[in-house]
Amino acid sequence: MPAGQQQTDFDPGRFAAFVASFVSNPNEAEAMTGARMMRREGAKPGGKRVVDLFYRADVMAALDAALQPVRETPDRAALDAVQAECAELRAKLAAVVPKATELADELRREKELTAELTARLRGQSPAGAAKQGQRNPLPLAPSAGGWLAALAALAAAVMMIASAFN
Repeated sequence: MPAGQQQTDFDPGRFAAFVASFVSNPNEAEAMTGARMMRREGAKPGGKRVVDLFYRADVMAALDAALQPVRETPDRAALDAVQAECAELRAKLAAVVPKATELADELRREKELTAELTARLRGQSPAGAAKQGQRNPLPLAPSAGGWLAALAALAAAVMMIASAFN
């Protein structure tokens, strides 16, 4: 490019050089200049927002060439082992989910049957029992055990009164 002529289009290589001067420069003033130039390069025709530029393929290639990042490749054996374990767990889950669904349906049917039986014992229709809820107490009715206890208490009271007059 001739001296004095300014480049008007976005250049990924220049952008990567400005990123490198911003990222790896110990001098703060030079790093800030690199950041400004990086922003200006991104504002040229063909560029975008700085954030969007980092994900363009040509910019990523230029950044890799300029910064030479050290990337760790995942251990293929460990990755294969994890994928095999995931497949095994998916198979187990596929076998368990239908059984859990079946048990949930059975539990729901059992609750409905219990509500129906409770309603019959209370002398109500199942719809009325569902409307009132299942926590209503049974109506109080005298039972044989209750009459027997009352009779025993009355007999004890009569004997105490009789012993007081002796």
